[in-house]
Amino acid sequence: VRTPREPAGYHIWLRSPAPAGNGKLASDPALPSGERTLVETRGDGGYALVPGCPLACHQSGRPYVRESGPPVFDCPALSVESRELLVRCARLFDRSPPAQEAVPPRISGP
Repeated sequence: VRTPREPAGYHIWLRSPAPAGNGKLASDPALPSGERTLVETRGDGGYALVPGCPLACHQSGRPYVRESGPPVFDCPALSVESRELLVRCARLFDRSPPAQEAVPPRISGP
C-alpha cells in the first residue's frame, strides 16, 4: 500500500501467529526530523490506515493506494520463522551509528 506522503512510503501487510508490537527496525539520523524512520512495525496496540479511509485522514488530503498484492484484509499469514527473517532483513536498512558499549569505570587500587 502506497502512503499519501511525498516521497511515498509503503506499507507491507502480513499476518503472523507470533505476538508483535510496534517498533522501529531501521532509521537514518541524517534525514530531516519526521522522516528518519525507514522501517517500522505495527502490531498489537498499534494502528495504520488503509485504502478506502477518508482523504482527510492524512494531512496531505491524498489517498492510501493498494499498489499490488491481495486486499489488505486478505493478506497472507506467515510462519513465525518467515516473519523473523523479514524483521532481520529490515534491520539491515538501519543507518544509525552503532550503540556505544558501556565501559566500566577504572578502580584504582590502594
